[in-house]
Amino acid sequence: MKLLIVDDDEQIRSGMEQGIDWAALDIEEVVTASNGLEAMIQFTEHMPEIVVTDVRMPGMDGLELLERIKEIKSETRVVILSGYNEFEYLKKAIQLDAVDYEMKPIRVRNFIALIQKIKEYSEADIAGHLFSRLQELD
Repeated sequence: MKLLIVDDDEQIRSGMEQGIDWAALDIEEVVTASNGLEAMIQFTEHMPEIVVTDVRMPGMDGLELLERIKEIKSETRVVILSGYNEFEYLKKAIQLDAVDYEMKPIRVRNFIALIQKIKEYSEADIAGHLFSRLQELD
């Protein structure tokens, strides 16, 4: 399985890439991008099954990236990261078929558990999970 990490904050990006034992999670390849435009290049080259992206970035934000990824490979599981607890961003992400969202600062244990769950989700699981997450926000 492949994973793409997208964040304009280099410290967050490299921390996620290097601070987690991805091999233990059966993630064979981890690629990174510093913005949405770079992420589209990485996505088309590597076709990862999971994408973790910041919502606010220059050039192309995480929501537009999510939309474009889903047009290319709809089964890709996308997690939105946000430093802001903004209901409208998160609601839009869910409407665009994001699998989940994670608030910054990221808690490594929770994030690892989230990635493990995402790998095990069926399509029905995702729909039910997103509905419950949306209700939490409301």
